[in-house]
Amino acid sequence: MAVATNPNRWKKRRAISAEPSHLARRGMPRRDELIAPAQGQQVLQAALLEIFAHPTREHPWNPNGRTLTGLYACYGSWISPQADRIIMGSTCAKRMASYLMPYVKNIDTNYPYCRGVPGLRHQRSTRHGYELLHLPTQTVVEIRDGRPGRYEYLLGEAKCNRDDPGYVALWRESDLTDVERQWDNIWCPSFHTGLSSAWFNALSILDTYDSARDAVFQPAAGEGSRAYLRWCGPLTPQAAVDALTAMGVGAYGEPLTVSATAPSFAVATAGGASIELHQRPECPGCRETHNKWHGSTATRSRGPADLGASKRPIAPGSSGRTQGPRFAAPV
Repeated sequence: MAVATNPNRWKKRRAISAEPSHLARRGMPRRDELIAPAQGQQVLQAALLEIFAHPTREHPWNPNGRTLTGLYACYGSWISPQADRIIMGSTCAKRMASYLMPYVKNIDTNYPYCRGVPGLRHQRSTRHGYELLHLPTQTVVEIRDGRPGRYEYLLGEAKCNRDDPGYVALWRESDLTDVERQWDNIWCPSFHTGLSSAWFNALSILDTYDSARDAVFQPAAGEGSRAYLRWCGPLTPQAAVDALTAMGVGAYGEPLTVSATAPSFAVATAGGASIELHQRPECPGCRETHNKWHGSTATRSRGPADLGASKRPIAPGSSGRTQGPRFAAPV
């Protein structure tokens, strides 16, 4: 993708996303263009959105003694929308990477459980953190914390964080294993993949402020239905759509549009697919400081004025639909 020549555009994007300047310049498309990731990358981004904003604390891929669903809330700092890879900032890159990479427990049983994202592999360590490769979608995932990555650090983190000493590290295998192939259907694109992929980039916006709480995403049940995204905080649905547009994020080659709106509610549409956006009213917990684990609060210190959001309490929106987990363990 060509680098944007107008500094005002990438600086505006950087102010929204909190990503490093060189990544904002790298990822910002030219005027009247949108970021166009490969289909495999879109599928993985949609899957990560479902994991990080899972409606419950339980997920089939949760590692022992921890949860993938709270991973970005605990260790994520920013997301840099790019056309050729996924780049996430972290307060502790080695820990975030070790949580995501897969391993097997109960290897001697008839059904060994996969923990972590199936097919994710360590590709190399960089001066900014770690570069992973997702084999099923052939997508590069960078996790950065600004410190040089070391394979021995990652290996040690993975070992000490497993409460089952008998685990088998799938991420050290060169090819996909039979256990991981049980989730091959997850990596097939759907009608809503492009729109869900776009909203993966909003996690850093929704989880930036001190008052942000628990983004919840439920994928659409079918082609004629809507996906659902809910969060608690000062950022309005319209402001979230405007922020993604300012960062160069769209879906299906077109910008997101708001087809319906009400207080604390909107329907965002692109390519015929729609997603309901619900902003919950601020609760007592929103007024408490919400710090990342093992990291500084610098990326959470900006106020809602940075995105034009209101500080006033918002009336509650309509309730969301319920839906079974897309990542249910194979039978």
